[in-house]
Amino acid sequence: MIKRLSGDGSAASEAGSGYEAPATNVGKAPDYSRTSCWLQIPEITKDVDTFFVYPTEYMGAAEDDPDYAPLDDSDMVQGAENDHIIMASAFEDSTNVFMPYYRQSSAYALKRAYDRTGDVRTALAGIPYEDITAALDYYFENYNYSEFYNIDRLSEEMNSFYGK
Repeated sequence: MIKRLSGDGSAASEAGSGYEAPATNVGKAPDYSRTSCWLQIPEITKDVDTFFVYPTEYMGAAEDDPDYAPLDDSDMVQGAENDHIIMASAFEDSTNVFMPYYRQSSAYALKRAYDRTGDVRTALAGIPYEDITAALDYYFENYNYSEFYNIDRLSEEMNSFYGK
């Protein structure tokens, strides 16, 4: 059973994007020192690690849905667990697979960002990017004991991370 956090954060601004997140519940920023902020922290048994960022699973298509999924959003958590089984598990025979939870942009937030700026990446560049970066920083500082690592990006948030 995966422990889940409750989200009670406030609005956020995405620096330099020209897009301001509305004052909705965006959830607390994950504290990656807590195991509950990770879907998986493996026992280190391999020489190579994989840092796996799963695709967006949070829909949030209604206007009154939060713009960013809190880490305890049941649909996002279930989708992440499915992505582990379907996608990330392919790496487990040869690597130690690390999978952080992160707050994901809703479909409505993407639409609003596009309407305001002409680019959906502005909704991805703030909160999701910050969470993934924080998880990656925590991984490098606390878990990466091998010489080799793989960062697998199957999400829109990671495309934003890589500037695509």
